[in-house]
Amino acid sequence: SAQRPDHTWLICGAKRSGSVFHIDPNCTHAWNACIVGRKRWILYPPGITPPGVYPSQDGDEVALPMSVGEWLTLYWKEHLKRCREAPKAERPIECTVGPGDVMFVPHGWWHMVVNL
Repeated sequence: SAQRPDHTWLICGAKRSGSVFHIDPNCTHAWNACIVGRKRWILYPPGITPPGVYPSQDGDEVALPMSVGEWLTLYWKEHLKRCREAPKAERPIECTVGPGDVMFVPHGWWHMVVNL
């Protein structure tokens, strides 16, 4: 139990809400179950920072965070270019989950979620 995270979360959100890019704290992996609705996930592999995201020097925080909507408006085209052109190991991953789906996010992955 000494290695368990300090917190567990239950996150609910309305359509068009979500979470901005972040890496989960405390070296944790995350299991995310979708109960109702759908969620669109965008993930970037460890060491690959999403466009427009500026982590703090220690990597623990996102400096100058922006809303999900701002990121989609300002950086969507650059994101799509990375999806097509980056080396395979550096490409972002996108998926949509629905009721009953479980999403696993390994430690170190940048991720954002939009509730659809």
